[in-house]
Amino acid sequence: YEKPLAGDLSVPQLAKLIQKTMPEDDPGTLSIEESEQVAQYVYDAFYSAIARERNQPARIELARLTVRQYQLSVADLIGSFREKPVWNNERGLKAEYFESRRPGDRRQLKESRNDPQVSFQFGTKPPIEKIRNPHEFSIRWEGSLLAPETGDYQLVVRTEHAARLWLNDNNDPLIDAWVKSGDGTEFTAELFLIGGKVYPLKLEYSKANQGVNKEQKGPAPPSSIALLWKRPHGEVELIPNRNLAPHRQPEVFVCDSPFPPDDRSYGWERGTAISKAWERATTDAAIQIGRYVTKHLDRMTSTRRGDKNRTERVKAFCRTFADRAFRRPVSDDMAAWLIERQFAEAPSVENAVKRVVLLTLKSPRFLYREVGGPDQYDVASRLSFGLWDSIPDETLLNAARDGQLKTEDQVAAQAERMMNDLRAKTKIRNFLLAWLHANSEMDIEKDTKKYPGYDQSIASDLRTSLELFLDEVVWSEKSDYRELLLSENVYLNDRLAKFYEVKDNRAGEKDFAPVKLDDGKRAGILTHPYLMAINAHESETSPIHRGVFIVRGVLGHALRPPPEAVTPLPADLHP
Repeated sequence: YEKPLAGDLSVPQLAKLIQKTMPEDDPGTLSIEESEQVAQYVYDAFYSAIARERNQPARIELARLTVRQYQLSVADLIGSFREKPVWNNERGLKAEYFESRRPGDRRQLKESRNDPQVSFQFGTKPPIEKIRNPHEFSIRWEGSLLAPETGDYQLVVRTEHAARLWLNDNNDPLIDAWVKSGDGTEFTAELFLIGGKVYPLKLEYSKANQGVNKEQKGPAPPSSIALLWKRPHGEVELIPNRNLAPHRQPEVFVCDSPFPPDDRSYGWERGTAISKAWERATTDAAIQIGRYVTKHLDRMTSTRRGDKNRTERVKAFCRTFADRAFRRPVSDDMAAWLIERQFAEAPSVENAVKRVVLLTLKSPRFLYREVGGPDQYDVASRLSFGLWDSIPDETLLNAARDGQLKTEDQVAAQAERMMNDLRAKTKIRNFLLAWLHANSEMDIEKDTKKYPGYDQSIASDLRTSLELFLDEVVWSEKSDYRELLLSENVYLNDRLAKFYEVKDNRAGEKDFAPVKLDDGKRAGILTHPYLMAINAHESETSPIHRGVFIVRGVLGHALRPPPEAVTPLPADLHP
């Protein structure tokens, strides 16, 4: 036949079609009961999920780690040798105010507090009442920053005076404007960050009239400082309070070696494309990681050069490194080749470590999923990659070692624990954005004559609104999946409230808050302004785009090719 007997029609839909078109020589003569019987047979034989799997068995393909899984796995592998990061309900940054141009001068510390954000216009006055000299003071903000998505971030510091910013590096500042030349007031730098990770942050600010006698000082010059960012899918904005915490965190290893993109032909990322480019990328990444490990070797192994037992302790570190990378204990025979042989042949301990790291991270046991047999370590890996896109943590590996992943209740208990992790929350958000076809970077252009006030800042705010709505539905105390399609609330900040002419907006000056838009005529995710905007033209709506999105994206149905030579309706005839 020209068209195969296959599809996604239900039994009632098949019965209706059969009654209308069968038998071929005399359509419409079957009774309702006969049509239903034929429909049930056709459905069971060809249309049901079981029938489709029976007629077209799934092909088992070799699957490697996706790019995201690789980046998270190596970050967590390195991070497992550091203190565990903490992300609780406290927000903002720890701030220390000094009556000195040198931040950190404990004798001149006047006040410690938490600041929600870094956005201050001090003018010509001191920053706090306890500091009397408006000419000379300094401030230090410390804490951590949560990156909501993976990609290149632009960090921005705006100030007329001296400032420097450290992010994910406690030694070298990302932005160094401590010694200024010229009249510049905006300082930027870019940094690649992994979504769902928390990074240590420190910002120092100093105002001083150096080289001027107190008697010669005139009126204090104005001073201000703001800390902003530009997310991979956004515009420059103040770093929100929800992405800041007042606790310092350990550094995060970020693998920024370029990788070829994963296959997305099925609508989601799959690690099935294995090429020379991917092979080369994994080698380059392993070399980068080897250099990083040897640079931080003393801290990661709690040893120093010259220690009597340093070599043995480094060997123990290498074996633990391999255990965690392979998601199961390394056998003695494997350890003899992977570790002992490298230390025997390498000219130095550092060189041996580089060899071990390279061999470990190029091994199929790391790059491919669950190579070993179906045991409890396999269960641990399925859990961790399913919920985190990363390797098992120490708790999960210990549970596998102790035989605590045998029963359904034991596995469920671990899953409940793991769902509270930022990695799980990030993965679920990424899944929902992929389902909604909103996970790719796009410029939403609109006709500013028809939509006055629209710009890319509005588009960025709409995306943030969508993300906050998804987080509310999934993670709030009143979490209810039905609200995904029924909720009348849309998250708005003041800029969006002004754009949509909402008068009773409950949002603060910059924050988002849930508001009923259009008198509650909207319902759930399908009418969210961001999804409506990306499924429309610049000046007109697009029922075709929205219909295809609903059928393919939301319902998962296939669409036949459209008929040829059909003139589309003009926009003014759309309902």
